[in-house]
This record gives sequence, structure tokens and C-alpha cells, in this order.
Amino acid sequence: MSNQQKANALIERGNELHNSGDKLSAAPYYREAAELFPPYASFMLVAADSYLAGGKYRDAAAAYRHVIAAHPDHDQAIGGLKKAEKMAAKQAKKNSDLSDLAPVGASDAKGGGFMKKMFGRG
Repeated sequence: MSNQQKANALIERGNELHNSGDKLSAAPYYREAAELFPPYASFMLVAADSYLAGGKYRDAAAAYRHVIAAHPDHDQAIGGLKKAEKMAAKQAKKNSDLSDLAPVGASDAKGGGFMKKMFGRG
């Protein structure tokens, strides 16, 4: 089986998922097809847009970079990359802000739990 045939099979599966509304699951198929068979590079952009819409900002940025490497002046990919990087940074900040919270134990040595400590209930 040639690379084009393999890429066609990947795109077919990606299209099934995409058309059923599961764009995020379709993205890896499109990405692999574009990597496997360079004339299908436009599917990398579809994958990038799908990752972005699905909140997979790092994956989106990587896919946009792949498009930009092949087409440095691709306005849609450049704009998508900027948005993906901005959202990834925002997500990383949010995650780091949450990591400062102290974990709450289920119970203490006397058998009292969180609810008892906070609200006087057990």
C-alpha cells in the first residue's frame, strides 16, 4: 500500500469522525495523513483548527507550526498559532494558580472529616 493510499484511509476515517461531530477525534487522523503524504498538507490545518476548538492548545500550536513551516505566509495558520499560544499560556497560568491550593484531607486523626472541621458537622 502506498503512502497516498494509507493517507486516503486515514482521511476517510477522519471524515467519518468529523462529519459525526467529533472533530477532536478526527484531528489525529488528518494530522497523520498530512505527515504521511505531503500533498495533503491542507489536512494539517483542519487538524490544527480542530485541536484549537477542542481546547488542545499545544497540539493546535504544533499543527499550525507544521503548516507555517511549509507555507510561511499562511495567514490562517499564523493567526491560529497566535491564538493557540495565547490560550495555552492562559491555560498554563490557570493550572499553576490552582496548584498552589492545599489539598484537603478526608479525615483527621480523631475521625473528624472536612465537613466537621469546616461546618461543625460530621
